[in-house]
Amino acid sequence: MKVLPTISIALFLCLCLSISAQTYHIEKLNNDVNTDLYDEIAPVLSSDGQTIYFTREGYPFFNKTILENGQNLASSLTEEEYNVKLAESYGYPKNTTYSTLASSEFNQDIWIAEQGEEAFEKVSHPDYPLNNAHPNSICAIVNNNQFIVLNQFPEEGGLKKGFSTTYKKRNGDWAKPVPLNIEGFESLNPDVSLAASHDGEVLILSLETKEGYGNNDLYISFKIGKNKYSKPRHLGPAINSSARETSPTISRDKKTVFFSSNRSGGSGGMDIYFVKRLDADWRILSAPQRFISPINTPADESQPYFVKSTGELYFISKRAGSSDIYKVKIAPAIPDEVTLAGYIINPETNRIMSADILSAPVRTNIFSNIFESTNGYFKIKIPKGEPYRIVARKDGYFGDVQTVAFKEENVYFQEQHVNMNISPIDNQKNILSNTVYFARSTAEILEDSHECLEELGIQLLANDHVNIIIEGHTDNIGEETALYKLSEERAIAIKAYLVNRTGVPSERIQTMGYGPAFPVNNNTSEGLRQENRRVEVKVFQPEINTHTHLQEEYIPNK
Repeated sequence: MKVLPTISIALFLCLCLSISAQTYHIEKLNNDVNTDLYDEIAPVLSSDGQTIYFTREGYPFFNKTILENGQNLASSLTEEEYNVKLAESYGYPKNTTYSTLASSEFNQDIWIAEQGEEAFEKVSHPDYPLNNAHPNSICAIVNNNQFIVLNQFPEEGGLKKGFSTTYKKRNGDWAKPVPLNIEGFESLNPDVSLAASHDGEVLILSLETKEGYGNNDLYISFKIGKNKYSKPRHLGPAINSSARETSPTISRDKKTVFFSSNRSGGSGGMDIYFVKRLDADWRILSAPQRFISPINTPADESQPYFVKSTGELYFISKRAGSSDIYKVKIAPAIPDEVTLAGYIINPETNRIMSADILSAPVRTNIFSNIFESTNGYFKIKIPKGEPYRIVARKDGYFGDVQTVAFKEENVYFQEQHVNMNISPIDNQKNILSNTVYFARSTAEILEDSHECLEELGIQLLANDHVNIIIEGHTDNIGEETALYKLSEERAIAIKAYLVNRTGVPSERIQTMGYGPAFPVNNNTSEGLRQENRRVEVKVFQPEINTHTHLQEEYIPNK
């Protein structure tokens, strides 16, 4: 298959700045997204550009959830009592009217719109826990299904400064946000913003601190653990000024940062700029370049969000009076994803069947992206630039895990085809792909067996409906009590490896040491005894949901 090299975003942006303003066509998003009465801010888009998440300010029918000691006060307080509590949370006087509170800039809720044939439509207003009575806004999307949101929401209620993460569950509900830990996080200004790289390894934050140049400056933070990032480091004078730098976003290749600033030399108010990263550790940046008219105007333009797959820059502008969301094409469309299609097959019958297809980046093994196939055929999007694992999942079945990878620099014009196997669960079948080897007469797992156990752990993470029992067996040479003890210790050692090294929950694994009780032969030679010295892993599922075994159909001839 012929492939063509992709075009550098940063290079094309430089070319755009040198050509006439007439090449830019600014488009205000439709009335399903923008309104005349309320401000729309903070656009964040899915990697394919088909879904937009945005924030609407001052909408009177906002989500009214206020938690205190784990209870929602909105359902127990009188209207007057609720207004007092809401005013208190906003920092307003207790006698503030409801209409004033509803129109406040602190009344911010997240909205979602899907791309239709010509414009965004199917607008939805998510309920709690994504929205509540406090300011709510999505800042960034990581790995397609992890969302970083503004503020932290303690279990006991209230609001804390900072950021949180959430995700969309399989049933479409949103998970309760959990705090994002950024070491030494502080800001003298409550108006903070954050950008995250697509892989979640880098954060760019807009903060006002004592070490800054005045007003908000841009800082960088690096991932150092699960939901944990390093202390923000000032990005220096190449990008920061004595004016205000805010609302950063990072291109998918992590080579370009877009941001807003009201520094001197602009069009007036806030303008949109971009810089290029010139080294590996983010210490050398190019000089900021400002977008020309009609992107920037004498009004405020800010909160840029670039979508590589469509070549469009989304941003907010007050050019029409209120804050609305606009878009402009600034680069050729370069898809970030490859379409992967195929059939889900039961290899024992060679028939296709319905199932869910799950995918996850190899570096996380968190299978949160789900496609529901009702006819045995699937079509999913896989991001370029890093390996992904995919698996078919269905109650009563056990799916094989496959790894796919597509180069970032290549353009894939055709769908890539792969079939996924999924087999009925057999409680008697050993699911270990290879023999696990131990140091002689001990429960120490030899390094040669680590890869086999890693594969098993990944398969169990993907098939999270499956529990297993690890069975240890020995030959008949030696004292019987010691043989039973050794077989049990080896089963426990494999469980410890799966739990500690791959993250399989402990409660999904049982262990049993059978010693010499179940030989596969008569132990009459060393070779036969070696076959009896084994560990087997079997699916432990006493009750199978047989109602999920839908009708299978023959694979059509291709």
